[in-house]
Amino acid sequence: MDTAAPRSDGRLSRGPSMSTSGKPAGAASEAASYGEDYPRVVSSQPVDLSRTVLQDTPIPLVLTRSVNSQIGGPVTAMVERDVYGADGKTVVIPAGSTMHGRYEGMRRGETRLRTEFTRLVRAVDHAQFDLRASPGVGADLMGRAGLVDDLNQRVAERYGGAVIAGAIEIAGSVIEQRLARQGEGTADGQTVVVAGGQANRNAQSIARLLLERNLDLTDVHIVHGGYQFLVSPSVDLWLARPGERSADQAVRTAGAGTTTGAGAAATTRPVVLPPPQ
Repeated sequence: MDTAAPRSDGRLSRGPSMSTSGKPAGAASEAASYGEDYPRVVSSQPVDLSRTVLQDTPIPLVLTRSVNSQIGGPVTAMVERDVYGADGKTVVIPAGSTMHGRYEGMRRGETRLRTEFTRLVRAVDHAQFDLRASPGVGADLMGRAGLVDDLNQRVAERYGGAVIAGAIEIAGSVIEQRLARQGEGTADGQTVVVAGGQANRNAQSIARLLLERNLDLTDVHIVHGGYQFLVSPSVDLWLARPGERSADQAVRTAGAGTTTGAGAAATTRPVVLPPPQ
């Protein structure tokens, strides 16, 4: 039932009606319609994401120069098409922007080249995103991690060596048998037999070393310039508005009062911006 409350003019005003459980009737009806025991998560405050590339948004790239998996090194790629913010209208990463990173040599048994990109430079104003804390990993156009282009599994080197090793072992056995027959019935027969056995053992050792070395060969993966692939950032990329600074930049700038020279210049390094408050 409704409860009466005194007003400034002495009259009684009606307060919110209460349910039998002691809760306001409106709250009770809301809980009843939603389900009081139903689990729910309350969202954060609405945020303008027009200047934001959300996590896992694919960035289309083209490799600017070829890479060879036999030894690791730097890798650079160019953004192929404009990448828009979450509103689908604002260009956050324009075509022609560049991403920079590194690739590592492939290990035995691997068939995909892993690349990690730690820096993104916009083409228009050269604003930079520092991705060292959360590198973007290169993936093929289907979104599968790792790059696949020209893979040389070195079949001829790997298994051709096995054929040669087998031939060396056979040759060693033949030499041992022939020397053994030649030494039969002669004064130096035992010496000839020993020499034949040693020659066979040497041939087997050479064949074994050759086989082990060739079977341990790793594949050679060459990714040619012009190769198309994707990089999906592992964090949200917030493009700062002109004159806007991130919290990290503000902290570093505040501490620059006691820093001079190169240390002071380092405090203005761009970073990935956190969401605006």
